[in-house]
Amino acid sequence: MPLYDFATHTRLPIFKTFAPAPLLLVEGLWLLWHPHICELFDQTVYLDCPVQLRLERRIARDVLERGRAADSVREQFWTKVTPMHEEFVAPQIKRAEIVLTAPLGEAELCELVENLGMEILQTLQSPAFQTGSLVRQELLPQSI
Repeated sequence: MPLYDFATHTRLPIFKTFAPAPLLLVEGLWLLWHPHICELFDQTVYLDCPVQLRLERRIARDVLERGRAADSVREQFWTKVTPMHEEFVAPQIKRAEIVLTAPLGEAELCELVENLGMEILQTLQSPAFQTGSLVRQELLPQSI
């Protein structure tokens, strides 16, 4: 996986390696943008986070973790981030099978992920399951 340096706004020349498992959770702003990528997922979820909450979280993160001033974060949010969100991120909601419209607490989010994971694993173990891609076949545990 490529690593990103938020201080320089560039990818780092190093990569992080990981080994996929039977259940792999993937998150990111662009995951549902390309239809051919969506086809690789057994389940898609879109978190429709209110704009004010997105701003508050961004300010908290950028001030604490990136040493930025709150005013500059607000300026960037309203002039760059929000228009880009509306153009590129928000339309991805059309490709989601599940849309979450309210912020979840940590316990609620863990419960949702656990329930989705169990549902997907049950589907994978079902005799009627037909894999639709090589990626899914490679991710299946040997016992299935």
